[in-house]
Amino acid sequence: MSDDTQWTQITPPLLSCLDAVAGACFLVGKILVMERGSTRYSCRIIETEAYHGFDDPASHGYRGPTPRSQPMFEWGGRYYIYFIYGNHHMLNVVTDAAGMPSAVLIRAAFPMEGFSPSEPGHTRILNGPGKLCCHLGIDLCLNNTAIHQSPLSIWSDGYQPQNLGQGTRIGIKKGTHLPWRFADLRFRAFLSRPI
Repeated sequence: MSDDTQWTQITPPLLSCLDAVAGACFLVGKILVMERGSTRYSCRIIETEAYHGFDDPASHGYRGPTPRSQPMFEWGGRYYIYFIYGNHHMLNVVTDAAGMPSAVLIRAAFPMEGFSPSEPGHTRILNGPGKLCCHLGIDLCLNNTAIHQSPLSIWSDGYQPQNLGQGTRIGIKKGTHLPWRFADLRFRAFLSRPI
């Protein structure tokens, strides 16, 4: 694991300058850190999806703001978390300027710190957006919180993916042609789905 004294925290002004597609590329390789009591969990983001603008029919912001999707319309640098299928939370990072619905779904991450290596399949426990939220303890309490004022933060340790894969998004019925899914192919075996 890299020396976290050399890490740089990602702050809202940076994300508010990126649309969701640029943000999805940018976030691949960054580190999620969750502080829960005296335990710290960290993991490297390895797969993302972009949902952007009023022309993306798969986006929750497609038809304008609703009580659920309101965080997508805020300034970039906030979390948009929603609950689906009665048992899964989904973590999104809002990007772009206020008024433009733009968010990045975090689809998969690779465990770095706080996860037991003796746990069977521990390197694949974060290979899906629902599994990621479950293991990190992410729920609606963090919805619409700023990324720098939350127990969940985002950091850079200087790592840059050398082989960034791109493909279409998963689990949607509209906007299926848009190649807005991105993954670090160094971690190909740990993605939610092949790309």
